[in-house]
Amino acid sequence: MPDQVKAAEGQRTRWEHGHIKTLLTQSPRLLQAALRQAQPKLLALTLDLCVPPLSLLVLLWLVPTLLALPWALLFGQWQPALLLGAEGLMLLASILAVWVKFGRQELPLTTLLSVPFYVLWKVPIYLSFLLRPQSDWVRTSRE
Repeated sequence: MPDQVKAAEGQRTRWEHGHIKTLLTQSPRLLQAALRQAQPKLLALTLDLCVPPLSLLVLLWLVPTLLALPWALLFGQWQPALLLGAEGLMLLASILAVWVKFGRQELPLTTLLSVPFYVLWKVPIYLSFLLRPQSDWVRTSRE
């Protein structure tokens, strides 16, 4: 791992951008091939590739939820907000269940509670993917 914060941020940006670009460009091709060739293993691999990073998944849930709440208050249409609320509860329950089953010994609860700040830290990385995706490979400096 890089020693310097700036180098670590650059590496994280490359990883995240590469994952999202691979998801967007390769998943459709792999899905088409899996269905055309009737290969369940390729389909499973493709579906695994389609899972975005957890922080991005949380943001993809949070943004429409924050839009649905004022919509519900203004127009009285609560179905989208309720559905998104239920999805958020399921996401939270899934994360907690996985933590209880596999992560309690490695990740203290206080660290788990800091995850929302980690997700917010990644917002600029995802915005930069939309505005100016990283396309060049830059060697990470290490001492």
